[in-house]
This record gives sequence, C-alpha cells and structure tokens, in this order.
Amino acid sequence: MSYVELEGVTKLYGETRALDVERLGIEEGEFFALVGPSGSGKTTLLRLIAGFTEPTSGTILIAGKTVQHLPPYKRDIGMVFQNYALFPHMSVYENVAFGLKVRHLPQAETEARVKELLDLVRLPGMEARRPQQLSGGQQQRVALARSLVTRPRLLLLDEPLGALDKKLRTAMQVELRQIQREVGITTAFVTHDQEEALTLSDRIAVINEGKVVQLGPPADVYEHPATRFVADFLGQSNFISGSVLSHEAGRLRVSTPTGLHVFARSDRALPANANVTLAVRPEKIRLSTARPESANAFVAEIVHIVYLGTSITYHLKLSEGTPLISFDRNEGAGHTYAIGTRVVAAWDEENSLVMQD
Repeated sequence: MSYVELEGVTKLYGETRALDVERLGIEEGEFFALVGPSGSGKTTLLRLIAGFTEPTSGTILIAGKTVQHLPPYKRDIGMVFQNYALFPHMSVYENVAFGLKVRHLPQAETEARVKELLDLVRLPGMEARRPQQLSGGQQQRVALARSLVTRPRLLLLDEPLGALDKKLRTAMQVELRQIQREVGITTAFVTHDQEEALTLSDRIAVINEGKVVQLGPPADVYEHPATRFVADFLGQSNFISGSVLSHEAGRLRVSTPTGLHVFARSDRALPANANVTLAVRPEKIRLSTARPESANAFVAEIVHIVYLGTSITYHLKLSEGTPLISFDRNEGAGHTYAIGTRVVAAWDEENSLVMQD
C-alpha cells in the first residue's frame, strides 16, 4: 500500500467536476509532483489530501488510515503555501516555534527543535528577525522550517517557489530537494512549472481537466508522453499530422498532406491510412548544411532566431511549408546560423513519437 492513496476521489462544485481521480498513490519517502495548467485540479487534489476541502466522493488514506473526514491538524501533515503565510508580527523563532507552542511542548525542547530546523534550512542566527527583514528565499526557508518542526510524516507544498525570481528559484530547487532527502519526508508538490517538476520529483502526475492523464518518473513522462496534451504541456514539441503509408516490423511511414514522408518507431497496431500525429522534441532535431544519414532529413530555411544565452532556438520552415522549432547549444561564434540560411533538419526515427489524440 502507498503512503498516500486516493481511490475514486471526485470533487464537484455545483455541476462542475473539478477532480476525478480513479486511483493515485504516493510512496513513502518520495518527492511527488502534481503538474498541470491553471484550473486543471492539481491544487484541489492537494487541498483534499491536506483536509482543507472534503471530497464529494471517494476515499483518501494516509499511512493506511482513512482521513477524508478528519481536520488537517489530525492528519500529521506539514504545509507550505505559495505566499508562505508567515506571521508578520512574529520573529523567525516565534514563527517556527508556533506549532510546538500550540502543542504545549516544554520550552527546552521547543528551543532545541527550532535550532535544529533553522540549522537544517541554513538560517542559524536569524531567530530575532521579522519576515519583512528577510529575502524571499529566506522567507521560503522559514516557512519550510515551520512546516517541519512538528515532525510530520507528510509534507505538502503548494507552489512555494512561485514568488521567487528565476535565479533564486533555481537555487531553492536544489536546496529544497537536499532538505527533503536529509529529512526523508514523503512530499507532494504542486507546480505549474514543468522544468521545476522535472528537476525535483521522483515521479510526476500530469493533471488535465481534473484527471491524471499520465504518471511516472520524469524521464519516462518527458521522453514518452502518452498524449498530445502531455507532449505539448511538459516541454515543447513539434507536431506533424498525416496518415499511415506502411507499418512493418515496428517501422512506421507517415505521409503528410504537404507531401512529406516521415518515419517513426511504434509498437502500436496501426492500419494503412490511419490518421496519426507525430511529436518531435526540438532538442532532438539536428541542423547541418550537408545531408546526414537519416530517414528523416528535410531541407529547411531559418526564419527566426531566439538567443537564450546557453542555447539558441531556431524557427524553421521546411521547403513545402511545414514549420519546425529546433533547440541547439550555444557553442560560440562560428557555430550558429543566420536568418535565411538553408539547412537540413534531421532526427532519428525513434524521436518521432506517435501520439494518442
């Protein structure tokens, strides 16, 4: 049995079905990401686990105990909100110690635990400061310390890094993961940031329109998206639609309306003339001025360039009009192409992913 389990859980607001989860499990000790667009139901799911919202139907279990009718304080959880929800009139020490004082722990034990947590989140010596005297990253760490000081067995994070700038957010991702590993606490994390989900999690649940549409380790979900929605939401993809010309020994040949013949690998049984959509990740497309040894190799013109520092995004138009996007590493002067350059865009058959629409 998973540490957290949801079975047949739904949440309705009037006639609107905000969540419909047939079955979902979070394993003990793992960092589990809930990712999806705004309004997909990911925060609703987290609030149901926390106890801030009751399900319309279904069962929620934590550590084998049915909890859907229990209040949050009886679920042995810690929670960090997007805005941190620190008490502005309290010091760092008082914020972190709050949950312990509510539980009437002895003063000596309270002081020891607060010190232990402030050391853990790299904030020793900050006890007397108020939240407004801290940076965004420091406030986030105080909120994390406050959620962990009561030693819960489950940590819930609702977009806790959303208010930080990109550089600090990236640094805090590393720190948050390190702290989670040190403590060993089961963690469920809500984010709309795909890169954050890939960076932090042991497994990802991609949610859309209240349903879990794919679940698995980050690399599996990214490299093998189950649907066009997942391929489009988690990362970026080029989509090529057409009909099957042939499918032999796992090798698929697809003809597009504009006359392209694109090759893919697929174990799915697809009859001739079946309509399919292929997804190709931009980083899988190689650009060169000479024709490479590849079944998928097409003459293209570079029509737009986006310089991102560490990488360059090329917007391409194939000779028959199909648009493509390619990512390339920035290897310095002499390794980039100019707008108007004619190149060959190529990718391996294994990187033409057959989508379920």
